[in-house]
Amino acid sequence: MPKIIEDAHALIFETARRALKEEGKIISLRGIAKQCGISPGTVYNYYRDKSSLIEDVMADDWNRCLEDMSGICRNAGSFPEAAAAVFVRIRDITNLYRQLITAEDMTETWFNVFSKRHYLLIGSIAHLLAETGERLGLPVTQKDAEIVSEMVVCCAQQPAYSEQDITDFAMKMNF
Repeated sequence: MPKIIEDAHALIFETARRALKEEGKIISLRGIAKQCGISPGTVYNYYRDKSSLIEDVMADDWNRCLEDMSGICRNAGSFPEAAAAVFVRIRDITNLYRQLITAEDMTETWFNVFSKRHYLLIGSIAHLLAETGERLGLPVTQKDAEIVSEMVVCCAQQPAYSEQDITDFAMKMNF
């Protein structure tokens, strides 16, 4: 009789998430199957390859991050506060995946996926910041929000910049 696995997809997903957070990588789908105590075929029923599993886990973390940023922006008392909070959340997720993002075996496919996700992320953050500006009665245009979003995302990936740098910059913009 075949082994019945309760919610195999969730087991695979959470095992992959744990591996990415603890080790910064997933060695193989077979390795995930072994850690889950299931056959590799079961993993392949849900994911065609290692990249699709990693992308799924990262997308879930980005969505959680965006939800968090949305709540923060809705409650921010100033535009600089919102921009700095977004910076912190982006820095957190960048640090979480830094080892994976900078891995030598990143393929062209990964760069294409990252690029596509980058534009979606910038658009989502710009929307949050534009709404924050509107809620606070500030003259923040969509283009302003897009530029600030791009700057925040780029700065969050550079150790030389801090949350205070973002706050100071946003204050100088009179938002």
